[in-house]
Amino acid sequence: MNIIIEKAKQTQEGVIQNLFQFYVYEFTAYRDEIRVEEDGKYQPYDLTAYWEKENYHPYIIKVEEEIAGFALVTTESESNASHSIAEFFILKKFNRKGIGSHAARSIFRKFQGPWEVTQIATNKRAQQFWRKVIGDLTEGDYVEKVDEKGRVIQGFVL
Repeated sequence: MNIIIEKAKQTQEGVIQNLFQFYVYEFTAYRDEIRVEEDGKYQPYDLTAYWEKENYHPYIIKVEEEIAGFALVTTESESNASHSIAEFFILKKFNRKGIGSHAARSIFRKFQGPWEVTQIATNKRAQQFWRKVIGDLTEGDYVEKVDEKGRVIQGFVL
């Protein structure tokens, strides 16, 4: 299985916005305040910085040539870590096949230095996923904390 991590171009913003609809839909299981807008869509995600700033990196994840998800990476995080996964999404069709793990490891390896990954407190599945990926990648050499908002954050250095 050929998994491709492709740096997204600004012309692909619509692809990421479309995938974001599925991503946000999945988040409704954890966040009651998320509402569908009058047009039947969720509010779009502001991707402006990903096209205008050097330290914002949008990726489209593909399996063979089929779109499987996206990742948004930034070097501006709340705790000043060098790199952070801002958003990460794999379509359900591709879940539990190792695609997300492979994509995450590939993205982490693109940027050396300190990393952090944050999950909301109620998303236990995401916490389990990131603990496994980061634990395997670092051979267990990472720290985990809970911030003042109750979010779970893993930190590590590559």
